[in-house]
Amino acid sequence: MNNEGILELHEDDINQESSDKRDTKKIIIIVILITFVILAVAFLIFFLFRKTATPVNKIDSNVVGEVSQDELVASNLPEHDRDRDGILDEQEAQYGTSDSQSDTDWDGIPDKIEIEKWGTDPTNSDTDGDGFSDGFEIIKGFNPNGEGKL
Repeated sequence: MNNEGILELHEDDINQESSDKRDTKKIIIIVILITFVILAVAFLIFFLFRKTATPVNKIDSNVVGEVSQDELVASNLPEHDRDRDGILDEQEAQYGTSDSQSDTDWDGIPDKIEIEKWGTDPTNSDTDGDGFSDGFEIIKGFNPNGEGKL
């Protein structure tokens, strides 16, 4: 073989290596782009379909119960009702509810109304375990104790 043939073979090897490097870079870029798109779609789905709780201050007391929170506080309550929710501190201990907060589970329904009107668990913001707070379900017209409408 002469020197020209060897030189041509060497140039072909260099061109092949350069082409392989470009192909590898393209594959890496494609994999990164696909990963980015998948993560973006997952992030979007998470934020579109996540369940959100209704803030306590957004719950209409007229929907939640016959007695509004303001009426409970304004009424003549016994002195052994530290949180002024209409449940005596001794009863709060029996129920396992807080004697310093009128809504132990922060679902927007005062403990007294959960116990007396709705029959829900005042220590569990989602009595039926469906992922929606009891207050949210009541406002939307659903049964906080299980399936179905109110």
